[in-house]
Order: sequence, then structure tokens, then C-alpha cells
Amino acid sequence: MRLSLGFVGFGNVGQEFGRLLLEKKEILRDKYDLEAEIVLICTKTRGVLASDRGIDLDDVLARLSRRALLSTADQTSRMDVFDLIRESTADIIFELTPLDVFTGQPATLHIETAIRAGKHVITANKGPIAYHYRFLRDLANTRRVCFRFEGTVMDGTPIFNLVSECLPASEVLSFRGVLNSTTNFILTEMEKGVGFAAALSKAQRLGIAEADPSLDIDGWDSAAKVSAMLNVFMDADMNPQQVERTGIRGLTESKISQLPQMGRRVKLVCEGERNMGHPSGRVLPLELPLTDPLANVPGTSSILEIETDTMGRLTILENEPRLRQTAYALLSDLISIRRHIGRERGLDSMNPKI
Repeated sequence: MRLSLGFVGFGNVGQEFGRLLLEKKEILRDKYDLEAEIVLICTKTRGVLASDRGIDLDDVLARLSRRALLSTADQTSRMDVFDLIRESTADIIFELTPLDVFTGQPATLHIETAIRAGKHVITANKGPIAYHYRFLRDLANTRRVCFRFEGTVMDGTPIFNLVSECLPASEVLSFRGVLNSTTNFILTEMEKGVGFAAALSKAQRLGIAEADPSLDIDGWDSAAKVSAMLNVFMDADMNPQQVERTGIRGLTESKISQLPQMGRRVKLVCEGERNMGHPSGRVLPLELPLTDPLANVPGTSSILEIETDTMGRLTILENEPRLRQTAYALLSDLISIRRHIGRERGLDSMNPKI
């Protein structure tokens, strides 16, 4: 089956996914009967490419590695992203623009436009899930298209697929986790006696922290993840601004470095639960006993504990993720949509290859 792909945003994650597509080309064809053809790449700073005959991915990646433009500034200025989405022949639109944690836009409008045009959508942008998941889910169901977003929390670790595909008829009662790599790295360094400013500077030099790290250290990124999980797991209709939030500013290395000697460790913890039937969430630094699994995740690693009514508590660990893990989430979502289309068309076995 040949599927045409379009990209709105093609930064580091999109380019790594492109490399993964090339690497896995034979496996996708031979094992999953999937041949992917790119027909649209739309970027904010590098220009736009659109071709119904397909785009040479190797050439695009080479040009971007040289920081070359995909189109001239004059050509780009005359192109409207919403028209490109609507008019594209892509079967699947990948929405990979940067997160706006305060509105979820314009990513939500990009996704809505694609769904209304009858296209399946895959995103790694947590904003639309944190702000408008219920609306987008219901719209996709009405239009009979797939909406996938595994890469929005914990990179490629399949937390959403775990609940939806592997825990049928189970109810998520609560969750807790350490889900922000930047703050976890900083706290790990501070435990060694490194000051906050020096730990942050190291994280920036290593490419872990952004030039403006405020969304991470003030807890906004974690709040968006909590909101997204509440919306998906508990059918909430929340946004990050409704999540109780405290970041790690003001913590001192003197206190943090002494805590392990007393059997405790500070982590920025994400929590979500139902209170009297109403979902609620919070992000805050907590002193955890060293016997707590959340206390034993160092550096850029993440951990999520999900409590269900059927399987009790399940704990998932992601060890030092890299860009490839987020790119893999896009690949797994692509294969998921391929399987869905195959079942709808009666092309696939009821027991597909794993």
C-alpha cells in the first residue's frame, strides 16, 4: 500500500523521522506492505516543497543539512499553510510545529484543517492534545480519519497505545511520573553539589535545555503533559493552565545534595487523578523516599506509573531518550494508521505480523 505523507513543520524531529523512514524502507515494504511517498514539506524558515509526483527525501535531508532553502523567500511568502494542507494529495499530515504551551496554536488549526479535508493526522506536538483533544478526537471520528499522537508524552514510549490497545475495559484511576528531561538533569546535577545556574548551563551546552528554558524549569512543559494525559486517559477537557504548577526555581544545591543521606531525593513530579469523579492534575517538586521508583530515575530519563482498576499499578521507564525515540513514535503511528486502513479495506489479516 502506497501512502502519501505531508509535513507541516520539518525540524529536528521531522528530519530524524525522515532518516528513519529511509532506514526502515525495506522492513516497511516487506513486513507491513507500506511504501511511503512524501508530497509536501512545509517549514517556517526553510521554505516549502510540494509535488504530487513525490519528493526526494535524500535530497531534502542533504539540503537541510547544508542549511539550504527548499524554496525562495518570494515563493514561500505566496503560500498559505492552510491551503497547502487542504490542496495536498497527502493521505496523512504530520503536524510537527513547535509547541505553544499557552494556546496550543497554530498546531490545533493545522490539525483541524487536515481532518476536515479528510486526511489522517499524526502529531508530536502536545499543545493540541493538552488544549483541544476532545474536539479533535470527536472531529476525527466524525470524518472517519485517524488521529495519532504517541510522541507527545515520553517520546516513543507507547503510553497511549498501552492504555488504548493493551488495557481494554480498564479505567485509569491515577498517574504519576517524572516527565521533563531538562529539570530531571538539573536536579541530578544539583544533587552532586552543582549550583542551579551551572547545572542549567551544562544542560544547555549538551543540547538538553533550550536557550530559553523557562517552560521547563517553571513546570509548563510538565503541565502540558499532565493535561494531555488527563484528557486522553480520563476524558477530561482541561488545559495546562488548569494544572496546579510549581517549578524548580528557588531550589538550592545545598539542601538537595544532603537529602540522599537522609534517604530522600527531590524530583519534579507530575500527578493526575480523579477526585469525586473530577480529573485534576499537579506538577511540583517533591521529596521522595529512595524506595520510590520515581526517585531512582537520573539525568534525562523519564518514568510513568499508571494505576488502573484492573491491573493495579504499571510502571514504564524510558532510559536517556534521544531524538530517535520521538521519531520512532511517528513511525509507530504511521504503521498504526496503515493497519487501520488495511482492516477497513479488508486487505489485512485479523492477526497481523508483529
